[in-house]
Amino acid sequence: MCRERTVFELCLPGGTPGSDRWINAIAAGSIPVAIDDGHSLLEWFPFKRQIPWNKIVVFLDAGKFMADPVKTINALSEMDPEDVRRRQILLNKV
Repeated sequence: MCRERTVFELCLPGGTPGSDRWINAIAAGSIPVAIDDGHSLLEWFPFKRQIPWNKIVVFLDAGKFMADPVKTINALSEMDPEDVRRRQILLNKV
């Protein structure tokens, strides 16, 4: 499957929260998915006043992910399609 047709892209951190995974996801038009509580990682994002990252990025609970990564990732398929579409529209404006 082509990256450009992928709805979500898991952006695991490297030694720091930043990696090229974020840029690759955004460039491909995929919604970035982070393993985080949604608070500490948001501090890392650039242009926070101009880009509503919290409305674009999907944050997966780290505890649930560590307990069962496959189940946690598969739960993305249960997201409300309207929520996914709103995130895609915002992402296209980045």
